[in-house]
Amino acid sequence: MRLAKARTTSMESDRLLKYCCFNLSNDHQAISRHTQLKAIGSTLRFVNSCMHRNSRHESYAYFLAYNQAIFQEVFRYDFDSHIRPPHFNGYAFPIISALAEQGIHGSIPLVIGDNISYWPEHVFAKTRPSREGNVSLLRLQPVKHWTGLDRIARHDVPITGKSDTCIFRGATTGFFWDNSYGISTSARCRLMHAYGNLASKAKRNSIDIGFTGITPRMKHANKDICEMASRMLKDRMAMEQILSHKYILCPEGNDISTGLKAILASTSIPIMPAPTVESWLLEFDLVPWKHYAPVMDDFSNLLKVLEQLRSDQELQRYIAESGREYILSFLNDDVERSLNSHILLSYSGKGSRA
Repeated sequence: MRLAKARTTSMESDRLLKYCCFNLSNDHQAISRHTQLKAIGSTLRFVNSCMHRNSRHESYAYFLAYNQAIFQEVFRYDFDSHIRPPHFNGYAFPIISALAEQGIHGSIPLVIGDNISYWPEHVFAKTRPSREGNVSLLRLQPVKHWTGLDRIARHDVPITGKSDTCIFRGATTGFFWDNSYGISTSARCRLMHAYGNLASKAKRNSIDIGFTGITPRMKHANKDICEMASRMLKDRMAMEQILSHKYILCPEGNDISTGLKAILASTSIPIMPAPTVESWLLEFDLVPWKHYAPVMDDFSNLLKVLEQLRSDQELQRYIAESGREYILSFLNDDVERSLNSHILLSYSGKGSRA
């Protein structure tokens, strides 16, 4: 990989190598089922090519979105409404800015949305299911994912001053229906079933799990799942309220657990299965019992994990401090923007300098 000449620390260089995956071969065999739908026998056809111009810098960038049929058939999205300007801008503007700063004109193959797929050709994305393949990571949607974390890290109260409750609040994101695409049900669906099995024990073990919204995808779920999700609806909580609890469940949604970054920045303890998707946070580098408390994929050992945490205050402090130390290395905005630019520069053989 050819990196830009700007100086980087050894830690930053290590991160660059993890973010970048410039394997441009087309013989990747581990393409997921919903990519195979349109990729068999040919390269994926990207049907939504968007050109944006930043007039101040006179710089152009091209952005390629998911195949429309894949959105409709698998993700159940209405394509036109999903790629709406506010959503799109969170992906486009960080790249336009980076290209403009470096004076690069070029074509950038960018996946817009929550990516959990392998791709037969190299793409950039916000998330990926593996470091093996053709997906390189960029720091996208920075306002949504990275704003305010430094404030949490500075001002959160010690863990000893927090409620002993284990809590979850979030929407029914992920896959909640039986399907023929080979996609497993989401972590949140598995958490819902586990909570149903724990219902009689949850209250006395101070477990508070609730969904704050039913996503449109739920209309494709069976009646029992819809009814269970409806029974678990609870009011939204501000992040400050959620962080007043010691133990916070972080099941993945459509891709990552968005709230995980805030929880790592706090003195609370994330509880979650091992990550199956990673983003700019490099979730695959998180170490169980160091950065988070691990539970089984079906959450069946949640009570046992809580018992272990509650009986060991030194372990609580260790996980809380380790998580905060991990997230702090991502919170220098100048460094993160520089890394984004380095990645695009290393790919700049695809474009031309101004």
